[in-house]
Amino acid sequence: MRLTIRRVGGQLPTFQPTRVMTDGDLDAATAEIARSFVRSPPAGGSAPQPDSFRYVFELEDDGGFTTASATFTEVPEELRALLPTPATKRN
Repeated sequence: MRLTIRRVGGQLPTFQPTRVMTDGDLDAATAEIARSFVRSPPAGGSAPQPDSFRYVFELEDDGGFTTASATFTEVPEELRALLPTPATKRN
């Protein structure tokens, strides 16, 4: 499994901190929560807000590729520590 999370939007939309993780970077429970979240993302949620961030999740697993996006509040609490920040080094 390979999970890539990008932060998009905000006041500097061209600045997109990214974090890339593999099976070895995540414990089994967190990896399963990530798989479930990306395969069944939130249904639309709130209306877009100017200058707000969204997080784009890209999951490569079992030969397939799935994407999902969500606002911070739509991301499960168990995955929030994985979200990229401006200090995150791009892998």
